[in-house]
Amino acid sequence: MKTYQELYAYKCFANTTKGFILLVQWVLKLTEPAVSIHYVMEATGVYHESLACYLAAHGYSVSIILPNKISNYFRTLWIKTITDKSASEAITLFGLERKLEDWKRPKPVFKYLKSMKNREEFFAMSLFPQFRFMILHVETSRFVV
Repeated sequence: MKTYQELYAYKCFANTTKGFILLVQWVLKLTEPAVSIHYVMEATGVYHESLACYLAAHGYSVSIILPNKISNYFRTLWIKTITDKSASEAITLFGLERKLEDWKRPKPVFKYLKSMKNREEFFAMSLFPQFRFMILHVETSRFVV
């Protein structure tokens, strides 16, 4: 039986499309063809989103884990110092030990809303006029003397 030490390797890749391609090629080279691949990653601001979208678009199974879950899990391990390598080991073990839900790519409207530069632009479009009124009312009430 293989131990966890034998089940993974460590390498850094750029958070770019080229880096994603290299990651997939590297994983495929290290994986037996009969083994299904499930990518597990920690939600890191917006940095994980491009990779998750790339992998999902190419048919790979992806799970995104909240940082507090990984942090709590990390405390149960023998690892004392947090580095990129030890964090990747913890995320790998977390994924191996649990049945994780597959991440679903958000609908395009959410990406569009997220990309808006500021809330004034959002409210100016009058997508949600009742919220616009509420926010404007709260903001203007600050200036009442």
